[in-house]
Parts: sequence; structure tokens; C-alpha cells
Amino acid sequence: YRYFVLRNKAPSTRVTVISNLILSAPTTICFVSASLDVVGNEYLYPLLSLYLPQYDLSGATYLGELLKQTITP
Repeated sequence: YRYFVLRNKAPSTRVTVISNLILSAPTTICFVSASLDVVGNEYLYPLLSLYLPQYDLSGATYLGELLKQTITP
């Protein structure tokens, strides 16, 4: 690594910006898709009570993955 840094010139601003955009694209896509998957508690509570009657869900914070795992076989 030290040899690479000493022998090569620093990347230009344009190359750095393009590299950062390419590297941040998957994270941005995951964030947007997860943000669109938010469901209200009034929808989740009856379904979770139906599929998980043994849990006391009063005052709980619901996760979208919990509902997906209980519905999909």
C-alpha cells in the first residue's frame, strides 16, 4: 500500500466523486426501499396477535421482518 501511494498520483476530484456515488448507490437504494416498507401499528397489531398469540405486544415496537417471517412459509 505504501508503495502504491508513493508511486501513484492522487485521484482527481471528479474520479473521487464518481467513486463515492458508485459506492453509496446500494446503500441509498436499500434505505429508500426500507423506508417505503413502513406499515402502521393499526395494521400490524391484529396480524401479529393472530400469528403470535403467545406474545404480549402491548407497547412493543414492531419490525417489518417479524411480520414477513410469520406470514411467509
